[in-house]
Amino acid sequence: MSSPLYGVVGSGLGVVGEYSPGDADELDRKIRNMPAVIAYVNAKAEELRRSVGSENFETILMGVSYPFPVHHPRRGDAQARARAYVCPSNSKGIHEELSQAVLLKAALGMAGR
Repeated sequence: MSSPLYGVVGSGLGVVGEYSPGDADELDRKIRNMPAVIAYVNAKAEELRRSVGSENFETILMGVSYPFPVHHPRRGDAQARARAYVCPSNSKGIHEELSQAVLLKAALGMAGR
């Protein structure tokens, strides 16, 4: 059984094909690798890095196509997705995280806690 598959057509939304449940993994992969999704993930990580308030941290963006594949060992390729990490960029950043938990505090602040 298939249903209409909607997508962007011109400047609006329209039918671009047919959807069947067997296509779910491929559609999931395409959505997870859309430039807008990757940009959102990276922007949230940058927001976290800025809220740490230290120049001793950096953002690393990893994903299916940039720069290396990231795969969850139990989920397989269909669940691979772009990920952005904030991590210490030097020994001062490591010391700040270990002694003050700056990343944890910044993440909790972003969560509104």
